[in-house]
Amino acid sequence: AAEGVVVDYDRVRHGNSRRAHELVHEAKAQGRQDEMVERLMRAHFAEGRHLGHIDELVDLAAEVGLHPLQTRTALESGMHAAAVADDIERSVFFRIRALPFLLIGPRFGVSGAHEPAYYAEVIAKSAAAAD
Repeated sequence: AAEGVVVDYDRVRHGNSRRAHELVHEAKAQGRQDEMVERLMRAHFAEGRHLGHIDELVDLAAEVGLHPLQTRTALESGMHAAAVADDIERSVFFRIRALPFLLIGPRFGVSGAHEPAYYAEVIAKSAAAAD
C-alpha cells in the first residue's frame, strides 16, 4: 500500500489469463509492454476487470496507447499464442510456483516477493557464477 499498490480481493475475478498474456506480447510488439503490464495488474487486482474477455483487453490496451484494431486482430487470431506457450514451457522448466518470478542471469531465479537485500544477494551469486 505504501508503494501505491492496491489489491481488492473482493473484486478480483478469476479466469483464464492466456489472452492477457498474449496482449502483453502484442504490447511489446507495439513498444508498450511495461505500460500494459502495469495497466493489467491494476485492472485485475484493484478494479476487478475480467482479463479473459477480448473486448475488455482491447479497451485496456487503448488506454495505454496501443492501436485498438491491431490489438483486436492479434488477440482474435491468436498471433501470440505460440509465444505464450513458450513462456509456459519456460515457467515449467524453471519450476515457477509463485509470482513475482525474476530470472537473474541464465541460472538463478527468485520466486515470490522478497526484501531488496535478498535480490542483491542473488544478483551477486549470479555475477560470481558467470566469472
